[in-house]
Amino acid sequence: VIAEHIARRLETDLGAIEEDPRYGYNLAAQVSRRIGNAAGASAFEIRSGIIGQCLLEEGVVGSEVTLTPLGEGGFRVAIELTDEDGTFPFDLEIDKVTGAVMLGKVPE
Repeated sequence: VIAEHIARRLETDLGAIEEDPRYGYNLAAQVSRRIGNAAGASAFEIRSGIIGQCLLEEGVVGSEVTLTPLGEGGFRVAIELTDEDGTFPFDLEIDKVTGAVMLGKVPE
């Protein structure tokens, strides 16, 4: 469930939720800017934005993020979250063409 919450945060524009102006980091837009524009967000900035959103999610106390470029301009995002129950990994993939953020591997 928490992986789905993080995926939603990373699909939502910052400030789109009036009750929580810190909610959201449009990951697909950030990745598109990085690929299409040398002045776009750096990999460090994208990684920092993802970690920031993870840490804003209730119950999350730690987060590690790794970005891996995929063919056709997409990215895989490997996230390892730590909450009160321990640490668990999951993956997201960002399709550059559609901008879709797809939840990949989630532990059982």
